[in-house]
Amino acid sequence: MLTIKQCQSKATKNLILVDMCAAIVAWLLFYLYRKIEIEPWVPSARLLEKDFSLLHLWDLVGDVKLGIGLLTTLLFWYILHFLTGYYNTPYKHSRVEVLGYTLLTSLIGSVAIFFGLVIDDVISSYTNYYSLLGWLLVLYFVCFSIGRIGITSYHIRQLADNKVYSPSIIIGSGSKALELYEDIKKSNDGTVVMGYVSILEEKDKRMPEAVPYIGGTEEINTILQQSAIEKVMLAPEYDEYEALKEILIQLRYHNIQVVSIMENRDILTGKALSNNILNIPLLEIFPDTISQWQKSAKRCFDVSIAIIGIIILLPVYIIVAAMVVMGSPGGIFYTQERIGLQGIPFRIIKFRSMYSNAEQKGPALSSDNDPRITPFGRFMRKTRLDEIPQFWNVLKGDMSIVGPRPERQFYIDQIIQKAPHYRLTMRIRPGITSWGQVKYGYAENVDEMIQRLRYDILYVENMSLGLDIRIIIHTIIVVLKAKGK
Repeated sequence: MLTIKQCQSKATKNLILVDMCAAIVAWLLFYLYRKIEIEPWVPSARLLEKDFSLLHLWDLVGDVKLGIGLLTTLLFWYILHFLTGYYNTPYKHSRVEVLGYTLLTSLIGSVAIFFGLVIDDVISSYTNYYSLLGWLLVLYFVCFSIGRIGITSYHIRQLADNKVYSPSIIIGSGSKALELYEDIKKSNDGTVVMGYVSILEEKDKRMPEAVPYIGGTEEINTILQQSAIEKVMLAPEYDEYEALKEILIQLRYHNIQVVSIMENRDILTGKALSNNILNIPLLEIFPDTISQWQKSAKRCFDVSIAIIGIIILLPVYIIVAAMVVMGSPGGIFYTQERIGLQGIPFRIIKFRSMYSNAEQKGPALSSDNDPRITPFGRFMRKTRLDEIPQFWNVLKGDMSIVGPRPERQFYIDQIIQKAPHYRLTMRIRPGITSWGQVKYGYAENVDEMIQRLRYDILYVENMSLGLDIRIIIHTIIVVLKAKGK
């Protein structure tokens, strides 16, 4: 058996392949319809003759417009489905959801392709436009639906036969946990319970021997870090609600699906979405603050800005590099390990703003009168010029344009002792600029880092493309005015 995460990449590639084949078939059929039913009415059309032979069909296949249209539509459909996030969760699709999604995207895509590629066709009557748009929609919807229903049915069968599964744990050990486990056994969604965690040690453990006890709530972080758990299911008793608050705080730091059978939603922090799985009403805890299409659009936005920034700022790169070299002996760039998305370390790159070997006595935060900073380094920090090499980190996927600034593990350990909610910032990619960086600037000690943290948490809980654009505008203002701290 393989887990859903292990099969995710292959399943996504299969979805893309099926969609591309469907798009090719739909466009070829539509192109034939245009040539056979629409263009014969035009006196200059090649197919005006009544006899339609294989020779004419071969002429159509060799048409340059056919090839251009085919490549254009393939690229368009891939971008559209990528932005909507359809390819990100192949094992979460149901047949009904697939049909609804396909109908909506086929309508949007058909209208876009019609006005982009078909509207300038030579026609004999405006009613031809309605026919063209109608056939475009029908062909794309039917072709996409056939392939997707087939592959979705295959995924559902894999889950039902436990060839692909989602390793999960239940937090709870009482009657509700037992009820949840019994419902899981009746379901065919691929959920496999690997064990359970007791909320209160003194509570009776009613779970069957087939489900191993794997620890108490104080061990949740260790359990999730050392195992391939993909889903956590909460099943507390009524007298365990108070203890659940601490559990929710711990779970929020992990990139993992959390659902609950709790009936009192008021005790949950954050938003909760209804999710009818396992034949019982569940609540999805910690849903994403932005939709999947916005996530995809944000990544496309980041990559586009990074590429444009590198090209436009190339002369600035050269000038700054020369000034760094002339300012003090040492390299042009400075790399340092920082902690990024989901706590994964990466090497951040910056223009060197300090003298070489400035931290030979150990990590230290900079201050206004820090003797380690070069004269030109002070100017770079005020104008944020030392950060622009991080466009490369954005292209690599380590960072985003906007997001909480990444820190070193040395300081993260100190911050978490005073502000455990700092871990929330690691649920998203760190950024070149952030709301905290704009409003507060560089922090000189851990306490200032914690003060700046409130702005970053505010961003994490309210992130959107619109907010990113506003932060970028504020950052540009800070750069132009050299008001950076």
